[in-house]
Amino acid sequence: RATPLDKRIPEPNLLPNVQTIGDTSICVYPNSQDTIDLVATGALNYTWNPGNVTGSIFTVSPSTQTQYWVTGTDVNGCVNSDSVLVTPTICVGIPTIG
Repeated sequence: RATPLDKRIPEPNLLPNVQTIGDTSICVYPNSQDTIDLVATGALNYTWNPGNVTGSIFTVSPSTQTQYWVTGTDVNGCVNSDSVLVTPTICVGIPTIG
């Protein structure tokens, strides 16, 4: 015979709070172009697209405005996503090497 404790409904798992750095821009120089590290937080495993790259950090250097999507999966297998828009901007001067 079942007791009230046996009839409890399991609580659903919350979606991971996947977040990126937010929309940003990079410099494009006459003979070179900056790169930027896109960083995702809030989950355990990540996949970035376009590119189908895994990991929490994805280094990009787009030549045109590009929307990058990251899908994060947590320890429970729950999935959520976020995106970041990277806009190349024409810059003048000498690029900083760091």
